[in-house]
Amino acid sequence: IAGVVDPIDPIAGNFSLSVVTLGAPDLTPQSSENINIGLVYRSDAGLDISVDYWTYDYQGLILPGADPQAIIDAVFAGDLPADRVVRDAVGQPQAIYATYENRGSAKANGFDFVARYSMDIFKTSKVTFDLSSTYITKYLSSEFGDILGSRNFANGFGSTPNFKLNGGITLNADNHTVNVTARHIGAYSDGQFNNPIDAQTTIDMRYSLFLEDFLGDGGASFGIGVTNLFDKRPPRIHSRPLFDNEVHDPRGRIIYTTLKKLF
Repeated sequence: IAGVVDPIDPIAGNFSLSVVTLGAPDLTPQSSENINIGLVYRSDAGLDISVDYWTYDYQGLILPGADPQAIIDAVFAGDLPADRVVRDAVGQPQAIYATYENRGSAKANGFDFVARYSMDIFKTSKVTFDLSSTYITKYLSSEFGDILGSRNFANGFGSTPNFKLNGGITLNADNHTVNVTARHIGAYSDGQFNNPIDAQTTIDMRYSLFLEDFLGDGGASFGIGVTNLFDKRPPRIHSRPLFDNEVHDPRGRIIYTTLKKLF
């Protein structure tokens, strides 16, 4: 699904249409080389830390040949066949046909950071702190230049916010487990309209109870949880579906229950 402005009737605003992407006849496999260097620290005090530096070098990248807006504009100008855009009975665009092509190379560098600290409290309880983060330091395309921190609407690379972080705390007490997790996605830009896409932080909570010998040997666990506790809406963008569906979840607060049987 993509949002485009129809050049036949630009006053009508933004249309949401389906994108059907097929392989070009001369398409060849892409390849990549990866280097990963990591450090791991573990202590008897319950602290574990790992830091990884990674780099990817992609060659012969397989990407859409043109973004949906460029295709509909090219059809309107007569530079592409008319059958690349499907319209309904009243002439409104419904679908666009795109092609996958080999489009140059790209290099990406970044860091992954993971930390966990656990400690006993009282005699039968333990609290654990978790933190994981990804920070992309470079993302360069041979055709499009610097594509880091962008929605990359027009080039097929997809959205690349350069920073994500998850942090949580878990309490285990006898048969009870309580977890609270914060999920943060950093701000990035919307190249389609040159507008910023705001950062977002959501909170998830979960409670579970282990029931020994419930439903037979092995026991079972019952859980109840909520994602996006404060019902945060995804950051708004100016094209349909009005949010970046590659990065953000539009469903808002979700309450769920689980029942797991252990064998």
